[in-house]
Amino acid sequence: MSRADHALTAAAEVAKQAKTLKEACSGLPALEQGLVDLNHVTPPTGLAQAFAEEREGIFMLLGVMQDQRCSEDSGADADTIRRELGMLRGDFTRLQGVGVKP
Repeated sequence: MSRADHALTAAAEVAKQAKTLKEACSGLPALEQGLVDLNHVTPPTGLAQAFAEEREGIFMLLGVMQDQRCSEDSGADADTIRRELGMLRGDFTRLQGVGVKP
């Protein structure tokens, strides 16, 4: 999970510095590579479905960002990518919390 966490941090930093949509999107391929490790994480006992749903939500949002938001005619901008990376961070935090007792 630490590789995914670092990849999220790096993508957010790229987007933070970006002035254009293209610059903001330039960190997403590396983020995708970092998130691939989530497919190899063993979910907490008895929580495989909840873990899988959170994980799939992360990949779905990243896919939307890459396929729809980052296209030149999307109407999105660097702020859109920054906002969605914030949402992705929230999803990742929820994934980390699956099975953790408050």
